[in-house]
Amino acid sequence: MWWNCPAGTEIILDHSETLDAEGNFFRNILGRNKDQQDTLICGAGETYFCPEFTYHGFRYVRIRGAKSEEISSIRAMVIGTELLESGSFTCSDERVNQLQHNIRWSTRSNMLSVPTDCPQREKAGWTGDILPFAPTGCFNYDLHGFLSAWLAQMRLSQLEDGGIPVVVPSYPAQTAIQKETFGSDTSAAWSDACVLVPLALYMNYGDTKVLRDNLPMMERWLEYIERNSREYLWTEGFHFGDWMIPSWQDDVMGGAAVTRNVIAGCQYAVTVEAYIQVLEALNEPVEKIERYCDLLEKIRSAVAAAYIHEDGSIDGDLQGMYVMALRSGAARGELAQKVVGRLVKRIEDNGGCLDTGFVATPHLLNMLMEHGYEDVAWKLFFQTKSPSWLYQVEQGATSVWENWNAIRPDGTITASSYNHYALGAVGSWFYRHIGGLYPLAPGWRSIEFAPKINCGLEWASCSHETPFGLAVCKWERTGEKTSVEVTVPCGVSAVLRLPGLERKLTAGVHTFSV
Repeated sequence: MWWNCPAGTEIILDHSETLDAEGNFFRNILGRNKDQQDTLICGAGETYFCPEFTYHGFRYVRIRGAKSEEISSIRAMVIGTELLESGSFTCSDERVNQLQHNIRWSTRSNMLSVPTDCPQREKAGWTGDILPFAPTGCFNYDLHGFLSAWLAQMRLSQLEDGGIPVVVPSYPAQTAIQKETFGSDTSAAWSDACVLVPLALYMNYGDTKVLRDNLPMMERWLEYIERNSREYLWTEGFHFGDWMIPSWQDDVMGGAAVTRNVIAGCQYAVTVEAYIQVLEALNEPVEKIERYCDLLEKIRSAVAAAYIHEDGSIDGDLQGMYVMALRSGAARGELAQKVVGRLVKRIEDNGGCLDTGFVATPHLLNMLMEHGYEDVAWKLFFQTKSPSWLYQVEQGATSVWENWNAIRPDGTITASSYNHYALGAVGSWFYRHIGGLYPLAPGWRSIEFAPKINCGLEWASCSHETPFGLAVCKWERTGEKTSVEVTVPCGVSAVLRLPGLERKLTAGVHTFSV
């Protein structure tokens, strides 16, 4: 910013991510030291200001103290760790394209030295944000080195008892606040990032080193959970539960209290399952793998016995609980069908809208599709009523919001973060089911090309720079026919799956008409 004001003039810059309903400045971030305000004192003559010790997440800046004719120029600078783009997605629905833009923009503005939760408030490495988002982030950008370096900081932050702080890098003030408020600075589905993020990197890049480097940290973390579990239920300590549930937006901690035990129990199973994959990838001793396989079955049985009733209902009756009961494997067979039936009923009762938070949302659409409710999954994804992904888009979002109803249906603008990528974890779902790209083996050594060409769109194009080269899937519907073109990198096995057609593919470009 350049300006020419009388010496001693005080200029105040206020940054915001949204305006109020009348188009006026609105301070959307509240809290001590979080007001996103810079105060400048002008020197003599033309003066230049560019902050060196802070940065802001914003769409709008209010300037006070200077007349418009005294301001020479203003330029907004985008900052962040430089990341190579590795994936692309576009389709015939501009709303979905905007959602993809929002996911990428939130990624870029939050990958600043560490994976932050938001660029305007804490600006800290909250583990519960990157844990669900890592697969989506790794599709769009090369995060191998970036997240591997962050995991090294996590290893240094691990507590003596094996606990993983909810914020990494950990710092004294955050730890003190967490312990004073909640009695613990760990949480299910946050601290579990020490297992899930390395696994996400391995699945995308095929590098076992990231698993080996973090294996001791994972082991100590699982020992910590075991000590804080009672009869295979993770009930001790603090847990955020299914954080930011729309129906509990006005009482976020109340939603955490209702869901904490079920979510923690289910997440324990998900984490142990992921750890088993790590052990298998590293060819760890069979006895060790069998021990954790046995533990996983005991956790699943304990969760089912403690929380899931015979009719498939769960006390609290919230969508996220049913999603995680399915994702964890606690609900299987006939019980799983009862649980998914309850989930679908809760969606119907909610006007065809989701009601899930940070933990359950990344699994919601997958669980519906895996258990025979693909039509419900598509309706949820294309839903434009609140809460939904496309509701945010139709409200003018240019990045992913922290909570579903940051702007409420009645037009109320809330003091929320309008740039949190966690709920953008849906990206990995539509890259697979609309874009048609999915790795069947770590490092994309085997690829499935299976776009859902009957999803209601006219065309889609998706690509990803795999360790073996560029993989591409393009499709377009013309009347009753759909043309599909795929590019298979050298050195991988691939399979094409379309309605009425399944074929193994070799390296090269292939075209089909169905």
